[in-house]
Amino acid sequence: MGRAQGPTAARRTRRLTPNLDTPLGSDTEFSGALLRRLRESAEATIDDVADITKINKRYLRAVEEHDYAALPAAVYVRGFVCEYARALGLEAEVVAKSYMTIYQRYKGEGV
Repeated sequence: MGRAQGPTAARRTRRLTPNLDTPLGSDTEFSGALLRRLRESAEATIDDVADITKINKRYLRAVEEHDYAALPAAVYVRGFVCEYARALGLEAEVVAKSYMTIYQRYKGEGV
C-alpha cells in the first residue's frame, strides 16, 4: 500500500519558509522567542503551525513563551519542538536539543 494522498497528506508535508536575516548554525540557541521570530518571518500564524503540526495552539504558544508550567512532560515538549522545527524546515534534532537544554536549565534538571 502506498503513501497517503490528497489534502491531508499535502497538509502534513507543508513547510513554512522563514526569511533568515542571519544564518542558523549548530551553535544557535533555539529559544521559543527565536522560533516565534522564524514563524513570523515566514508570515505564519500560530494557527498555521497548529494546522501543519496538529499540535494544540496553547502548547505552541507555551513553547514560544517558555511557559513551562503550561506544558506537559518533557518527552511531549521535545516532540512538540521537533514538529515545530520540521514545519519551519529546520533540523528537528538540532532545534530540540537546543530548546530542551534551555528547558532543563529552567526546570533545574541536568542536561
